[in-house]
Amino acid sequence: MRCCRWQRSTRTAGPGPPAVTNSPARCPVTRCTETADGRFVAVGALEKKFWDSFCTLIDRVDLQAHHRPAAPAQAEWVRAELQVLIGAQSLAWWTDKLRGADCCVTPVLTLVETLANEQFLARGMVVPGTTASGQPFVQLACPLKMSGFRVCRAAPGAAPGPAHRGHPA
Repeated sequence: MRCCRWQRSTRTAGPGPPAVTNSPARCPVTRCTETADGRFVAVGALEKKFWDSFCTLIDRVDLQAHHRPAAPAQAEWVRAELQVLIGAQSLAWWTDKLRGADCCVTPVLTLVETLANEQFLARGMVVPGTTASGQPFVQLACPLKMSGFRVCRAAPGAAPGPAHRGHPA
């Protein structure tokens, strides 16, 4: 899927995916933009309804018409406008502003922040554990979720393989 109408394939004959002169990352609706405190906000509003919602949230309905810019200059203008707007506030300000909004725009969290994130916890993405010496730890859970199925460890651990029983590997 091309993000902007001005993206063109430059692939010549031969195997492999087509090369694109302007990746979706250069399109204003999919990018990470720096905040005033050096953190980042990720914009992933590929669908127009999310872009429109974001533009309304930030009081810039004039940007709604530029969801898929027709020319690189338009895309650059939208990127610059978003950089000024997002760059004027801290990540904490944006986190509060975006809370509850349905616009596919989110703060970029550190690993420590992610492990404590309410949505991450609610989805069961953090698994607590204890080391053999009794030290608590957390680890990331499997991101694949299936309805009516819960991944669990059936046995305390696999028995050592042949290499551990004195046999050559």
